[in-house]
Amino acid sequence: MANPYLLERARYNIDDVLPVVGNALGQILNRPMEAEVRYADDAVLSELIAGEEFPRVVISFKSGQGQKVLQNVILTDPQFILNFYAWMIMDDPAEEVTEEHFDGLREGLEQVFGQIKMAVTDDNGTFQFEGLDIKLAQSAEDIAGLILEGDGAACTYILKTEDIEFELNHYLWPEHPEQFVEKGDSPMTQNQSAMDSDPVDIQSAEFGDLSMNQGDVKGDPKNVNMLLDVELEIRVEIDRKTILVS
Repeated sequence: MANPYLLERARYNIDDVLPVVGNALGQILNRPMEAEVRYADDAVLSELIAGEEFPRVVISFKSGQGQKVLQNVILTDPQFILNFYAWMIMDDPAEEVTEEHFDGLREGLEQVFGQIKMAVTDDNGTFQFEGLDIKLAQSAEDIAGLILEGDGAACTYILKTEDIEFELNHYLWPEHPEQFVEKGDSPMTQNQSAMDSDPVDIQSAEFGDLSMNQGDVKGDPKNVNMLLDVELEIRVEIDRKTILVS
């Protein structure tokens, strides 16, 4: 089954970086690339994987850090890797997949990961990638070791260029499912603080009366100068931009 909370966080992060991915692919492949995504909201992941038309190119890697690591598996048609490598070297696509194609796709994806890290603020390590591996699977049994137990999330990327279109199916599972449940904090993009997009509650504060009337002391004036000498630095965060106010 799909984990709705994980899917919500995946949607938030993927929507954030998808334009970066499209631009990076356009530079790497020497052609304009349009990237879209379609989310599998109520899908059963095991059924989706069983419905894949093998053979498939398998791209696997881990993302995140600490207790928030995700296992990622992307499946796509072998023709994608043939075209990917041909576009990289500005040549015609080959007829068979070779080790050169795996190396070329790996190099391209590492460049995409690097572009994401440079373009996106990532204080919590959500976009830390490691363990990138690419292979050709002849059947679902060939990827059984990559599939984790429990609920996950899935989406499909649609990559378009000129009159050619490819679909890449992305499956992801948490290594620690207990960290990806609704409990007040965001499991993928946050620590215990509020999300970038969440409003911050403003609490009222009460101050003692600093004035002093004759015959009726309502405050201690000796602390007024100390209070006025305090310099406060206030920073306001607007749409992930931090602005110094005073």
